[in-house]
Order: sequence, then C-alpha cells, then structure tokens
Amino acid sequence: MGGLSICRATLLVQLLCLHVLAKKGGLRMEMLSVDDGNGNHVSAQARLARSNGQLLHQGRGRFPPGTSLWRAPRHPSWSLLQEDHALTARRVQAHIAKTIQSHAAQSQAYDEEIRSSKVLYIVYTGSQFYSTRAKWIMDTWGNRLQATDLVFIGDKPPTEMDKKALRGATVHLTGCRPHSHEEGMCCKLAEAALLANKLMQLSGAFEWSYLVDDDAYVRPDAMGNYLAQQSHADSGGLVFGLFGCTTNKCHDGLCGGGGYAADTAAMAALVGDNATAFLTEEMQNCKTCDGWADMALSTIFQDRGLETRHLSGANGWRLKKPCFDKELVDATSGEEPLMYHYIKTEAQMKLLDALFTAHGTTVPSPPDEQNRCAAYLGNVQCAESMKTENLPWDVTSSSSC
Repeated sequence: MGGLSICRATLLVQLLCLHVLAKKGGLRMEMLSVDDGNGNHVSAQARLARSNGQLLHQGRGRFPPGTSLWRAPRHPSWSLLQEDHALTARRVQAHIAKTIQSHAAQSQAYDEEIRSSKVLYIVYTGSQFYSTRAKWIMDTWGNRLQATDLVFIGDKPPTEMDKKALRGATVHLTGCRPHSHEEGMCCKLAEAALLANKLMQLSGAFEWSYLVDDDAYVRPDAMGNYLAQQSHADSGGLVFGLFGCTTNKCHDGLCGGGGYAADTAAMAALVGDNATAFLTEEMQNCKTCDGWADMALSTIFQDRGLETRHLSGANGWRLKKPCFDKELVDATSGEEPLMYHYIKTEAQMKLLDALFTAHGTTVPSPPDEQNRCAAYLGNVQCAESMKTENLPWDVTSSSSC
C-alpha cells in the first residue's frame, strides 16, 4: 500500500477503512479521531503527525487526547467557483468599503486615546445567531472591548432588536454566500482577511487581528498580553494558530477552531494588493483541501512564506473536565488559557465569564462539585446542573487527562 488510504463513504466506512503506513512519507502512528464536520469526534485508529522534528504536543490548547487532525472530505457544490471571481471580489470590496466608512465614524477618526487594545477581533457569524451567540459575546467578553475593536461578519443588517443585543458593535455584511459551511465559509475567510487588513492599515493602532468563530469564549486581556509579548519586529509576517490538521492534499494546516492571530505584516502579505487574485486563490485552495476553509487559508500562509507559531492557550476543541482543570492550575504559573471553542449556549458562555472575571469569589459547592465546578485563582464557579448545555467542559469521556 502506498501511504494513507481513506474509504470515502459513510463515516463508519471511513473508520473501518482508515489505514496508515507507519514511518513512510513522513507519517507516524498515533491516536486519531475523525471529525464528522459538525464538531463531533469519533475515535479511529491513527493520528497523523509530520515527523519533521516539530512536536505536536498535548495540552496547552494544542491537541487534547483524542483530537482529530484528519479532515474528512466535504462535498460542496462549488457554484461560487463557476461565478466570475472578479464579480464576487467587487461585491466583497463594495461591502468592505461601507463597513470601513461606518467603522471610521464609530471610532471617532481612530482616536487612540479611547482604544482598549492593539488587537482587532473579527468574529464570523450569521443573522440566525445575532440574538444568541453574538449577543452572548456582547454580554460577556465582547462587552470589555471598545466597539471599534470588534467586528462581526454577518449576512443581513441587524434589526432594531438585534442592534440592542449587539450593543453597537459593527456588523459587516458579507458579499459571500450566506449560511454555507463550505464554499461560503471559504469565501468568508478570505473576505474577513481583506477586511482585517484594511482596518489595520487605516487605523494604524492595531498591531494584531484575531479571527474566530462565534461559538468561542475569548479572554481579550489575556490574548492581548500574550500577543504583546511575542517578538515579531524582524518577521516578514507572523501568524499564531493551531496547526497540524490534514486532508488528502493539504498538510500541517490550520485547525480553525482555535481561530488565528496575524500581525500587520502577515495580514498585508496574506491578501496582497489584488482582492480578486486573493479570493480566487482561497477558493481554488478550498477545492484542493476538500472544502475546508481554514486549511485552504493556511496553504496561502505557507505559499507566502509566513512564519507560523503555536497559539498556546487556545482551546480549539472541547476539553475533558480533568484537562480543563489542569489548564486552570497551570495558569498560576503564567500559562493562561486564551479562548475556548464549541461554547454553544448562554449558560456555558456566562459560566466561563464568571470564572475569569469574578476574582476571589466563591459559590456554594454542590455534592457533585468535581464535575460541576471549576476554580481559577481562588474564584470557584459552578454550573446550575449537570446538563450538557450548562457545562463548558466534557464529563462524558474518561476521567484522565
């Protein structure tokens, strides 16, 4: 057999037909789970890692035990590839111009005196989530940012009720196909990079942009401190993320659940000076990478020669409770958690927010406190119940980390 063979049919058939040839083609045997495309991870027989001397280490937000690195192929229609890319790019640029205009007015001509950080946060969302996920962000971590520092990428103008929920945050209307997790998302990631680059260039105050899904809890203070400590003055462009995900033809790519942070030089080099060419490149890479937008984008990172580093503290996968607790203990030595992905409910988002903001407080401990409660720097917070929708961690798997 000449390498890695995947039987593409149902997920079950993929699991039964997964073969890895050890120590050939730069691969070695490890544990693997397969991502079914909806954030669900099913154990399989091997995990891919590139044996080039770079360790794909456990913990610190990299790859928790059982994490999926292999990406099963998606099957989008790719109708966008049939559209004139120049037409799509013109539509995207027109939408960006409107967002820049409204953002400039909101930022009071980018007055640095009111700016809370040097990080621009871009959040991918959709109109179906304005009153839920986007609102929860603005009720928690987004509320600690200046309105100029956070932009949602949506698909419809917010209603008056939505505007109230979003607390004045900028909503950029995508020029890409809405409600599409494949080709639409591929286009949207390119659009987000174009928007971030434009905002960074015009502002002059942002040194970094961090782009992430709307089902993520982010700690802006910790993220800002982490990025401020990174040396990048002599770099031609620096990108932080979780790298190592793999498809048939795309390797060691971005695992987008942890988001990614790019400095000014990296974002400028990424998008270049031709929006049509950049969008075309992303969409063509997306097809090569079996429909995975993050993998396609990181292929461009590689082609541009950008330096990529591990974003320590980014949790792109839902953590088992022991792993969640261990990371909080590690925070006492300065290794702070930066973000958590797959935060799907208001209760989960608010529990994390209480955990990281109400310092020195405690709540009454229930009998099952080990699984319901968490402690961060003396602050103990507990979920209302053991229902999955209340827990930002996983208690259904093994008890070890």
